[in-house]
Amino acid sequence: MTYCAICSTKITFFNKPMFSIRLKGGEIICIGCLKKLNRAYPDLGFQLRKYTLADAQIALEDLSHGKIQKKDIKVVEIEKVKTDTVSEFKRTCNECGKVWHVLESREKKLQQDIKRNNCNELTAYCGMCGGHYDALSAEAQTMRNDQSLTEEIGRLKQCPNCKSGNYNETSIVYNKR
Repeated sequence: MTYCAICSTKITFFNKPMFSIRLKGGEIICIGCLKKLNRAYPDLGFQLRKYTLADAQIALEDLSHGKIQKKDIKVVEIEKVKTDTVSEFKRTCNECGKVWHVLESREKKLQQDIKRNNCNELTAYCGMCGGHYDALSAEAQTMRNDQSLTEEIGRLKQCPNCKSGNYNETSIVYNKR
């Protein structure tokens, strides 16, 4: 019989987290305490093995006394930094000397879209979407999407003047006005 290290509730199938959630000392916690910890410190719940039982209890105590809000201060500061700056790649062609700029966020979004599209390709055959699901046309559309996204990334990574892929790249960060 195992019990939650924080609230002493008996761990059953219904209140056990999906993955084995253990603290640094090997203690197990229930899903209710994990949710409370995530409300107190979003990073704490996902990296629980780094924290001791005392750290978890202090976090829950701070939440109950109203010392912290739903988000950790560090998370809010990181989000503020992300929204106050813009990153871009300055690329210089080694063949013709042309300089062009590409937003880093644009390139990352395209790469994420390719990954998401590949996940859709893997699930296109399930047929669980209901009714008359045409897996062949879904697969064809997935392939067209993948080709289009790959071409767009290729276009961003080649010189707009001479179409060469031979370039030097520097990353520049600007503050938003």
